[in-house]
Amino acid sequence: GMVLLAPIGAQFFVKDISATHLILVYGVSILGSLVAETSAGVLQVGNHFRSQAIINLMQSVVTAVMIVIAAITHAGVWFVLWAYLLGKLILGILPAVVALRRLPEMLGKDWWRASFHLLPSKRELARFAISTNLSGTINMVARDSEVLWVGWFFSPVEVGYFKVALSLINLIVMPITPFISTSYPEITRAIVSQQWARLRSLLRRVTLIAAGWTGAVAVGLLVLGKPLLFQPWNLFGHSFHIYKAEYLPAYGVLLVLLVGYGVANTFFWNRSLLLALDKPDFAFWAALGCMIAKVALAFVLVPRLGYLCEAWLLSGYFVLSVGLILARGQTELKRRETAPLGAAG
Repeated sequence: GMVLLAPIGAQFFVKDISATHLILVYGVSILGSLVAETSAGVLQVGNHFRSQAIINLMQSVVTAVMIVIAAITHAGVWFVLWAYLLGKLILGILPAVVALRRLPEMLGKDWWRASFHLLPSKRELARFAISTNLSGTINMVARDSEVLWVGWFFSPVEVGYFKVALSLINLIVMPITPFISTSYPEITRAIVSQQWARLRSLLRRVTLIAAGWTGAVAVGLLVLGKPLLFQPWNLFGHSFHIYKAEYLPAYGVLLVLLVGYGVANTFFWNRSLLLALDKPDFAFWAALGCMIAKVALAFVLVPRLGYLCEAWLLSGYFVLSVGLILARGQTELKRRETAPLGAAG
């Protein structure tokens, strides 16, 4: 399927049939991560965060070293792509290897012989599998494919603006990402033990930390972003740019995206809370509804209003979906707090 669909994606999204091989490389990286989420879940439940940190560091070092080698040797784009692919495969495969080694310690050496009768009902398993997998698909369509959507509506010039803006947004997103995996087990433990005061304290602390970092970077980009990133620097008599002046429209895209990513980053725990409260369906349906609205509005508004409209739609998707999930989580949390001890569920 991937081989058959790659030429279609290259023709309609990238608008360059020669990009088929690039899409295939990206597809292989996704296949290499088939069990990455399950493996990460095993490591998180077992409090093996150090293993995850080492794997992430290894991936970053390997990719960085290969890119430096490419720059020194003037290697072509394929060498850089192989560096990207190797990094993704490390993130996808090594957690599975480590999880398989840790499982006997956590569940006993005969864990793989456990009877299927001990599992939840088939209906419950199917519900969970469909919900989680489709949630990943929703994220890919609504959030992670933004460059492809811009490529569908506009030229490679506008795609370049969005790529620059999204790369700068990573300054906000990357430091918060580890909080998601580390906070979820703590949220779950507090809910299972019905320690509501502890849970609210935890959510308050991580929100303040995320808001502090997000706000600081956002203010920095607002105040210094344009002169720092898009104007020439003079150093020891030499002039250089981080981004050339022709990429200045990316700054407008960045400012719009700061709204949505700022909200999502500050309340990064919104979906984790609903999952821990055993309410994954609401998060799925909220994200699905917002995704459908975003895509439908894109076809109606973006061709008329321009590429900044696409940025507003992405920010709107974040604000609305996160807001709905937050409201539902807080409502359920209040219901659990006021329920008789031991009766919440």
